Amino acid sequence: MSADRGLNVLTDLDQWSRCHHTGTAVFAGPGDSGGIQLTWPDLEPPAVAAGPPARCGLAFDQWGHAYVNRGPDTGHVWRHLSPVEVEPFPAADAGRPVALAVDAEQRLYAAHDGSGQIVTVDIYTQKRVGTTPVGPGRPIDLAVAGNDVAVLTEEPVEIVWLRDRRRTPVIGPRCPEGLRPWRLGDGGDLVLWRHPEERVALICRTDGTVVLEPDGATGFAVTPDGVLVVAGEPGRPFRRFAAGREIEPVRADTYDGGAVAVSADGAVGFSTAGGVGWTAGSAADYRPSGTVIGYRLDSGRYRNRWGRVFLDASQPVGTTVEIAALTTDEDDVTQPLDTSPPARGGITGRPGTPPLPPATLWGEVTWQPLYRLSTSAYEAPVAQPAGRYLWIGLRLTGTGAVTPRVREVRVERTGHRLLDYLPRHWSRDPVAAGFLYRFLTPAEGLLHDAGEQAALRSALLDPAATPPETLPWLAGLTGLTLDDSWPEAARRTLVAEAYRLFAARGTVGGLTRMLEIFLGYRPALIERWRIPGEVDPAHRFVLYLQAALDDDRRRIVEGILRAHAPAHTSWEIRELGAGPGVGEDMRVGANTVALAGALGTPFVIGDSALGVDGLLGGGPS
Repeated sequence: MSADRGLNVLTDLDQWSRCHHTGTAVFAGPGDSGGIQLTWPDLEPPAVAAGPPARCGLAFDQWGHAYVNRGPDTGHVWRHLSPVEVEPFPAADAGRPVALAVDAEQRLYAAHDGSGQIVTVDIYTQKRVGTTPVGPGRPIDLAVAGNDVAVLTEEPVEIVWLRDRRRTPVIGPRCPEGLRPWRLGDGGDLVLWRHPEERVALICRTDGTVVLEPDGATGFAVTPDGVLVVAGEPGRPFRRFAAGREIEPVRADTYDGGAVAVSADGAVGFSTAGGVGWTAGSAADYRPSGTVIGYRLDSGRYRNRWGRVFLDASQPVGTTVEIAALTTDEDDVTQPLDTSPPARGGITGRPGTPPLPPATLWGEVTWQPLYRLSTSAYEAPVAQPAGRYLWIGLRLTGTGAVTPRVREVRVERTGHRLLDYLPRHWSRDPVAAGFLYRFLTPAEGLLHDAGEQAALRSALLDPAATPPETLPWLAGLTGLTLDDSWPEAARRTLVAEAYRLFAARGTVGGLTRMLEIFLGYRPALIERWRIPGEVDPAHRFVLYLQAALDDDRRRIVEGILRAHAPAHTSWEIRELGAGPGVGEDMRVGANTVALAGALGTPFVIGDSALGVDGLLGGGPS
């Protein structure tokens, strides 16, 4: 068994974008490094193009309650406490609201089209705080940035910030002409522009820079993880964009075209005829199948036998992922496959990509299924003759409603060497050698993986390196039972010093060290017999702590003292807090020492002054 075989990896967005794609897309949403899946077609425009629907207001407070002027009466604001519990919120009413927003201090702002004013309501008290005119423009939308609220106005088009009444001019997009501001979002940085009659729509920055051209858009919102969600016409799916790339749309079947907003937990809500709805599940109609063919991988050695292929993938019920491979020792590639970027999400124009496989040879490859190792881990052998170079292909098959996904491919640069330990005549014939190599690969793979795990067994016995879940097991080997309420770092230190602590159990040093491990600082443990003039000092001690203990930490400290202090002793805990006071908490010669002055003058009790002739400092523990 060879120890370190090395790996070639396909894992990030750049690498996947360099591959040859047919019917596949690259995904890299929030928290994803990248991967491949089946693509989906663009949403078809509605058969009858309608003008923009009537706007309304929608906002969420920190408790997840929705405020919207949809439902029983569109002329008033309603608060949705739950899917079935709705109540009026009259403090925000002053005419029909066109926009709502909630700031970080839980104040509700309502923009009213008719009066041109912004009504502010304290959500805690449900009382109106004030009414602010924002003229000369007519308010059409609101956006929140912390405690600041931005008002988008029309005629003239500008942004008015309520806190300091600062006005920011908005530069319209340079093309096409005839667009009107429609929605404001992302803390006042993005503006949705719409044509009054057609589906033309643009999302731009306030300086006029075009960010997106989502035809038919009626609203948008930005989630906490940076996903731009764009709403289209009523009842149609919402499109989503992450890091400038489009990801799967989500369903919004009951959307009425009024408003879109993000709740405190990051969920995307929208207005409906009855109040509030939520996006649910992917609305993509995936292609039935697709292929991804990787660029050439180089082992650096001619006549090299490649090892196994490992995949981090998900295969929902009804979907499959198959693999094919091609090897060669030829340095030059004739008639390679044409470049074919992913249908969605890829990075274009990547120079320096290794060549794709020859088109004629790739047409003869054999596809084989994957062997499942765990929920998301799969394996397959490279069933090809020896060769320095390798190409890997993946064929994805879906159901239309769901798609398989592959996040990472890892290829062992060298395979096993079991043939070197068998009689040579068994592998003289190339066909027989190839069969024998493939026949031994699964069993050797199990042995190789077991060997790698065994090589890591020393880490299980290292308190600093063992995984958290095996720490109680390791503690059991030393005779300890760990308390999970201890910090993990303290538990690891306790296991590491277990034998030394057991050897010093019942002594001042051992007890002090165990308390220090838990507390994070060294306490002072004073035996009473060390205190001059102490009455009945035998078998008694005082534990001085720098800071006050809460109930949980006091319980643990008392448990340590009961378990590890000598059984015939009694003890007392004193929490110094801001510092020791002269008297019971400060004992010269016990936990405090007297230091002579800078000139060496003696410190005389009754004649010397603290801070002038000498100092008091911490004494021996």
